[in-house]
Amino acid sequence: MSISRALGPEVSWAAGRTPTEARVRELLDQQAALRELAVAVGEMRAPEVIYELVAKQAAGIAGVDSGAVVRFRVDSVAEVVGSWRMGSRHTGSLIPLDGTAGVAIVARTGRPARTNGSLASSEHKPGAHQALTWGSSPGGVAVPIRVRRELWGSLLVVARGEEPIPPDLEERLAIFADLVGLAITNTDASARLLAQATSDPLTGLLNHRAFQERVESEVGRAQRYGRPLALVLLDLDYFKCINDAYGHQAGDAVLMQAARLLEGGGRAGDVLGRIGGDEFALLLPETQAEEALVIAERWAAEFRAAPVGVAAHLTMSAGVCDLTHANGSKELLRLADGALYWAKSQGRDTVVLYSPEVVYELSDSDRADRLQRLQTFMSIRSLARSIDAKDHPNEEHSERVASIVRRLAEAAGWPPVQVAQLGEAALIHDVGKICIPDEVLLKPAPLTPDEYELVKAHAALGAQMARDALSDEQALWMEQHHERFDGNGYPNALAGAQISEGAGLLALADSWDVMTTARSYSPSKPEREALAECLSLAGSQFSPAACKALETIF
Repeated sequence: MSISRALGPEVSWAAGRTPTEARVRELLDQQAALRELAVAVGEMRAPEVIYELVAKQAAGIAGVDSGAVVRFRVDSVAEVVGSWRMGSRHTGSLIPLDGTAGVAIVARTGRPARTNGSLASSEHKPGAHQALTWGSSPGGVAVPIRVRRELWGSLLVVARGEEPIPPDLEERLAIFADLVGLAITNTDASARLLAQATSDPLTGLLNHRAFQERVESEVGRAQRYGRPLALVLLDLDYFKCINDAYGHQAGDAVLMQAARLLEGGGRAGDVLGRIGGDEFALLLPETQAEEALVIAERWAAEFRAAPVGVAAHLTMSAGVCDLTHANGSKELLRLADGALYWAKSQGRDTVVLYSPEVVYELSDSDRADRLQRLQTFMSIRSLARSIDAKDHPNEEHSERVASIVRRLAEAAGWPPVQVAQLGEAALIHDVGKICIPDEVLLKPAPLTPDEYELVKAHAALGAQMARDALSDEQALWMEQHHERFDGNGYPNALAGAQISEGAGLLALADSWDVMTTARSYSPSKPEREALAECLSLAGSQFSPAACKALETIF
């Protein structure tokens, strides 16, 4: 017969119970806590889950509000590895061990100690970790945790308000801490097995399932404590081409090198995973979306700057979202994926920060139509790249024009969606030149009148080619990007307000890149000189409004 059954249903565990009854209840509480802990260890739950459970159980056994598991580090600093109801003093906080608080005393002496309600003293040297305090709480108790007989850390409970500290609490917690040490020993062994089951075998990062579980647990923790959390989803652009051209071994080498690059740009506490073939994800606790955007853009720049494996110019597309827009883990993943989808649809090699104004929801039919348009666009984009590649110094001309025209549109006050659409049109603005013979397109001598008429046709031809991939407005920007404000342009000799604003911005961006990029037939101009020339042509070749936008960014 169990102890609880022997005492009978008439026993009350409320105030006024006898000392014997109270002691029996304490033993039952400890047994229940240890059973729950044993189940968690047996199920090979992640260490951070185990530590949070221990913190919760310790607070329950002590009859106080809050608990924490603290691990001592070799640099005279301790880290909160599990917490329960600690408010802003959450898991991951660092604690200096040079003060008079209970945890610091445990670290120095290896014996239990009372604490005055703070994890660390309020006196710090310049550059020291910030003290974590609980204000006017009556205090708590810190006891040592030993793993394989070595001092590993401390179990801490903290009272709040008028909660009393039982006189024998050190003894009771010390017994529980000894059992926790055994659980941690088993957890470390389980963690090694768990790592094998949750790691991607190629890169060593978390696999898809493990990363999804971490997202769920971190979102729950962030929502519970009201803390920020951001997610970055990213794809390697055109990775399939690497596998097709060089084989899967070369592709695997690229993935491993990409994983190391991503790891090198991460911070302590960030969670990185490989969630698909060429798809990676980064979870950033204590981080707003704008901070995550900076990290993702730095990654994108690093990918552009250095070759990765056999890929001379591997790039990445990324989508960023945080909990200000999402109510849970599934929605956070979905919205970040939507931002990634838009990054890829805007020509790739870009990072998109989720906002309802930029990324909108698509029905299945809309998404299928958009995907078909994207595939068509990428085919046209390949043709446009081949045009740029014909003249080597002019390689990546379209990318530079797209970058400049987006800045011009932003300076002109365009909304984000239209900025992205103008950049998309810029990436293929010269595709119509594919119809012009090389002997005309690359002719070093002056063109004949007939040859010039042939060249002039490329704007309208490119717009016609783009209509299956872009909107009518985007195609119009392409068609008109060689029109002049004074009416002396082509193909239709439009003037002034007859020319769309987007075409005016695109025309200026195109000319700016021609001026500032060295070519076989002309040297590059310094930006100051190029700006002066563009401003002098406002109202004749270029739109005055476009020149005003240019003046604000250069």
